[in-house]
Amino acid sequence: MGVSNIKNTQQNIFRVRHISMVMMTVLITLSTCFYCEASLPAEEEESVQSSIGSITSGQYSVFSTQNKSKPYVVIHSAWGWGFFAEFQHTIGALHYYDEGILAGVSLEYDTTGVYYDSVVGPNWWEYYFEPLHLGSRQNSLPVHCFAHIFIDDVVYLFNWIPGIHDNRKNVHRLLSKYVKVKPHIEEKVNQIVENSFGYSTIIGVHYRGTDKWTEAPRAPYENVAAYVDDTIAELEEIGHSDIKIFVATDEQNFLDYMRERYPSIVICYEESERSVDGVCVHMSGTGGTPYKKGEDALIDCLLLSKTDILLKTASNLSLCASYFNPEIPVVNMTICSNVHITKD
Repeated sequence: MGVSNIKNTQQNIFRVRHISMVMMTVLITLSTCFYCEASLPAEEEESVQSSIGSITSGQYSVFSTQNKSKPYVVIHSAWGWGFFAEFQHTIGALHYYDEGILAGVSLEYDTTGVYYDSVVGPNWWEYYFEPLHLGSRQNSLPVHCFAHIFIDDVVYLFNWIPGIHDNRKNVHRLLSKYVKVKPHIEEKVNQIVENSFGYSTIIGVHYRGTDKWTEAPRAPYENVAAYVDDTIAELEEIGHSDIKIFVATDEQNFLDYMRERYPSIVICYEESERSVDGVCVHMSGTGGTPYKKGEDALIDCLLLSKTDILLKTASNLSLCASYFNPEIPVVNMTICSNVHITKD
């Protein structure tokens, strides 16, 4: 890794500020898709279909700007996709809205997606975030989309936009402008930070296990520990003595491994559900409610964003943690060789 500057904050602890980072993650399916509202007149349906062409140059294209009416995108949740896969899709839509390419964006998850909880109500986005309805539908082309699904062979790219999703500061700007976490979630996160993080230097470790091996190489536990050992050694060398490890994982075995290897310094979000049988948490029919599964994912993400350095395996969850805090140094343990931190 590159060189990081460690500076003394007002809380009299060093904070890692600038470190070269590797922001690679698995580019899973680069596709989502459109279908037109059934209530549209035939001529409008034809207009919508013809509008789906190219908004930017090259292969990373979505809309054509030739039509006088801009699309108003209504996003629905797709069954089977995790919390932050859906979140990435929203980031792409927000980018196109912010650039003036879309007339508006509305998240209307209704009763779709794995996090829909009939006890809580429709539209699971609003369980965790403030309502997101931007722009105007007037004189626009109404277009509904389900993330990552092909419909009528019409495909566009929302969930990964080169130059956008890999620019953490730009995504952070979009999130700060348009996405507001619900107060009850923020309160839980702040309480955990106050009670468990304190003034310690926190190494964040995110291990995405279970079914992730189908999309990215699985990192052996021992390799992760080697990264942690190197990071602890580097931090101690530059004066850090009070170090804790915040572990976020969907795999109970990994948490048990870390607790055994680093007794007394491993902390976690204790209430988070973790898999004990290799089945991904969001698709598991056991454990917590759909609402709780989503809340666990978001809280782990936000807690990772508040650590001082983030060691991660391939995952949208920890990638999004780096969006919430674009200054955090990030090491992708799936592809990197080592970590090196130095003092000014």
